[in-house]
Amino acid sequence: MFRAILSTSGLYGLAVVRVCAEKEGYLPGLALQPIYIIDDIPPEISIERPVGGSYVRGLVPISVSASDASGIEVVEIYVNGTLLSADEEAPYGLEWDTSTWPDGPTNITALARDRAGNEAEETVWVIVDNTPPVVRITSPENGETISADTVEVAWEVSDEQGIAKVELSVDGGPWQDVTGTTSYTLSGLGEGPHEVVLRATDLAGNTAEASVAFTVKPAAGAQPSWAMPAGGAWFWAIVAGAVALAAIAASAIALRRLKARG
Repeated sequence: MFRAILSTSGLYGLAVVRVCAEKEGYLPGLALQPIYIIDDIPPEISIERPVGGSYVRGLVPISVSASDASGIEVVEIYVNGTLLSADEEAPYGLEWDTSTWPDGPTNITALARDRAGNEAEETVWVIVDNTPPVVRITSPENGETISADTVEVAWEVSDEQGIAKVELSVDGGPWQDVTGTTSYTLSGLGEGPHEVVLRATDLAGNTAEASVAFTVKPAAGAQPSWAMPAGGAWFWAIVAGAVALAAIAASAIALRRLKARG
């Protein structure tokens, strides 16, 4: 029996193997001439979605591209080492429900195997975050009555993965960006009930809101910021000015009459 080991490292394509036998007294002859497809090159594979390092939540599409000259036998997708899918035909991927996985760094691995048994894989890391931020308005107290038209709203916002944006709305008005601050002063509020809503968004897009309702009611005898000061100084100044203007006008009329007589 005749045996031989052929090295196919780095080769791909058709190969003809000829086995010749020679016996004493006979001419060499061709005993066997099989044809093989040599493939020692692994597939090409890439995880297209999600992008490595991104924050993910809810249903997340996982999309993989794979190719090989001899054809793909299967593409397997793993999350933290758990097999989620095995596709024998393109497209390769699935809808991943991240709500069943704990928050935090998570690895996604795609493995491709060609028809010759060569394998290749790629891994990306993402951050799962399905938990909304914690939002709390610390001042003013809900239902509080405030005897001033200037109110300071203070709050606390936190999230394990990080805060992307904090916004504030007064009485259903437009959202104002207050990211990076922990308080905001409202001025010029009219008498009556008011509501402030605070909204926080984390890096994964989860949102949470908190609201506070309060009433602005000036204290008895208090005057709005635009009213005249105590003692009526502005009022008497206005009266004195009006009297002076009237006197000047009367003098001008009298002077005209004297000139007309002359």
